Amino acid sequence: MSGRSCIQNRKIRALTSDEISQVRAAEVFFRERRPKEKMPETVAWIFAPAHEAISALKVKCRNINLVRGHILRDVALRKSVYWSWSDEEWIETICKYSLDRKAGEPKKKWSARSALLAIAAYTSDFRSFEKLGRFNARFLAERLVGRKTIDACLQEVELRRRAAGFSAGAMETEVATALQVALLMSRAATCMDISYEILDRIRNGSARSWGRGAAHLIRLLFDAPAERAPTTERAKARPDGLAGVPRAWAIAVEDWAGNASGSAVTILNYRNSLLRTGRWLQATHPEAGNPADWSREVAMAARGMVRGLKYGDFVAKYTGSRELIGQPQPPERKRWQFSALRRFFADLEKAGIRIRFPYKDIFRLPRNIATGAKHSPRVIDEEIWTKLISAAMELAYEDLPKFTSSIAYYPIEMVRAAALVWLFAGLRRSELHRLPLDCIFNARDLFPGIEEDSPLLVVPEIGKSRRYLKMIFPDAVEAIEKWKEVRPPHPKIPDPYDGKMEDFLFVHRGKLLSKRYIGESLIPSLCRKAGIDPVDSRGPIVPHRARSTMASELRGAGLSLEEVAIWLGHTAGESALHYVQAVIGEEKELEYVETEWNRLLAMLLGDGSLEGLDGNATEIA
Repeated sequence: MSGRSCIQNRKIRALTSDEISQVRAAEVFFRERRPKEKMPETVAWIFAPAHEAISALKVKCRNINLVRGHILRDVALRKSVYWSWSDEEWIETICKYSLDRKAGEPKKKWSARSALLAIAAYTSDFRSFEKLGRFNARFLAERLVGRKTIDACLQEVELRRRAAGFSAGAMETEVATALQVALLMSRAATCMDISYEILDRIRNGSARSWGRGAAHLIRLLFDAPAERAPTTERAKARPDGLAGVPRAWAIAVEDWAGNASGSAVTILNYRNSLLRTGRWLQATHPEAGNPADWSREVAMAARGMVRGLKYGDFVAKYTGSRELIGQPQPPERKRWQFSALRRFFADLEKAGIRIRFPYKDIFRLPRNIATGAKHSPRVIDEEIWTKLISAAMELAYEDLPKFTSSIAYYPIEMVRAAALVWLFAGLRRSELHRLPLDCIFNARDLFPGIEEDSPLLVVPEIGKSRRYLKMIFPDAVEAIEKWKEVRPPHPKIPDPYDGKMEDFLFVHRGKLLSKRYIGESLIPSLCRKAGIDPVDSRGPIVPHRARSTMASELRGAGLSLEEVAIWLGHTAGESALHYVQAVIGEEKELEYVETEWNRLLAMLLGDGSLEGLDGNATEIA
């Protein structure tokens, strides 16, 4: 249905002073009277197009006078009829109404926003829907585009999703809504009539979920077979900064970057690394621009490219020192490139894209790059570390922050156990607060070759790290047992990681120990007890630094890098370099000391799964 067809015979002109006075009087009338009050005849001519739009689109508005009042307010302000307004002027009017609604208007008046959108689209050919935030796109699209057109487009998109390997239901709602908004903006009759510019505007719009759906549609509609390839004009509409990158690769990278989880800085660095790979593809393997077309040969060539990377290679614009151009890049930069490729193809595989080569093996970090990279683990200074351990062992009730004037929130036994586990267990924050109630086992009961009593800690799974066992110092075990003796019985509560009902060690008043408690409360309490500042030579003392400190202590005691990595819960020995202090780089080799821990670690490494812990298999990550 044509947007301006209903008003093509009406004049677009400025209002006279008498008409403006009448509009202002009518606006007060509409905003103060009930919806069923009769409209003043002096302004009836202004609302003829609006009434025609509401009638033609079959919009039900229970408070039409509210719509009239908002329109008249801006008609008087702009001194022009509303069917001459631009998209920016309509956005201002609709957003003004939204602010009024949030300021306390009754909920039943919220239907007036749909009426405003319908009038804007019908009388002024409004198209900038991506700037309005969320609204009922299906409702408006059915009236402006047609239900049959929407259903046909949804069916075609679903067929393309299935052909691309996506399962039913994955992002279904987000894709459908983004498609309906795109149809509203383009008034297209088929999916292929939707331009790249429209989808890119939705992807960068104010509704984040619609942006994810639009990014998905860009991948589906613009990675089409040859007979339905995008037009030349549409192919030119690529985002800035992607020059020299194959279109299919650029779309895949932008789609991934818009939906990937992680910090903004990490995703941005990965994106830049992947775009560098795209420029290399354009220069050497243009036939492999689509990630799904990569073969083992292309992946091995990419591996060689990264290993031989130099300053100035495959960049859109070099901004560094001219003296460095042509020199080999340091291992730290190559590490980012390998990590970006591993993460990119892993996420594509999770999304249902078939990867035809072993990306985990090919893009594994080479040993010469891993050992050559500079690592600066933030180990806590030895003097401060010793004082923190003494403070944790002597921690008393009066040292805890008080929940009220005289009562601490957590029992002292629980806090002391959490403090010693944080210091001695080398756990991630998300692992510590989710420790199971029965988390301590004796290695002699699990391994026949162990003669001494060596306590083992069961670490819960989190992220890519599976459930595993690690050795723990007796001081922490003793504190855990004392807390379990006084711990009140608690019912099982849902695991925040997977939703399963579990018995947790650090639970109080029906809730898990807060993930922020270690950093925001426990560490300051220990520093006050020890009489030290919560800052050392390497910066603030944060929870994760205890993990680096323990890893360095174990390495200095004679454990190998592989054994330290097992204790940390990693699969590769070079990953321990992120945690172990620079003592590894000394000219003389550290003396390897055979201890009970070495023998136990070797058994844990050799036995990938252990049966008998609560009936579940405990896997060594």
